Amino acid sequence: DGRNPVARPGEALCPRPPRRGNLAARFPPSTTPTPNPARLMRTETVESRLRKHLGDGLLTQEPLRHHTTLRIGGPADFYFAAHTAEALVAALRAAHELHLAHFLLGGGSNALVSDEGFRGLVIRNAIEGIEFDGTAAHVGCGTDFLELIYACRDRSLAGLEFAAGIPGSVGGALYGNA
Repeated sequence: DGRNPVARPGEALCPRPPRRGNLAARFPPSTTPTPNPARLMRTETVESRLRKHLGDGLLTQEPLRHHTTLRIGGPADFYFAAHTAEALVAALRAAHELHLAHFLLGGGSNALVSDEGFRGLVIRNAIEGIEFDGTAAHVGCGTDFLELIYACRDRSLAGLEFAAGIPGSVGGALYGNA
């Protein structure tokens, strides 16, 4: 007969519950939302497990604006600066074992980070150092690219002058094919 079979005239589609005097009466204790303790435990477990792998160098809620050249970016859940190749491998292995989202950060010059930050582990490549053996340079991949250029210039080694305006780390320059 063309009428809506769900609602009859004068009836609401979704009738409201009767109003009561206060909020506690409308939401009895059994339905009041509470924090999920399993979720809280999971966060604590991730942090404690990361600390077992990475030690005291692990930071929590570290503002990423301190690690980007544009000085923008919210907090990372977890932040670790790897100063050796072994520490870098340990951090990557820990993130993989814990199924934790991770991001490998170099000099921070080619990174835009949301003000909401990063949910997971940010691993900063901080493997620095330059050693010369004649005309060969052995350079840590976290070394600032401009430091390498100046060190080569000071030893009268040419070839990197073109890159003097490129910010970032040596590893980032290689990765980005600078």
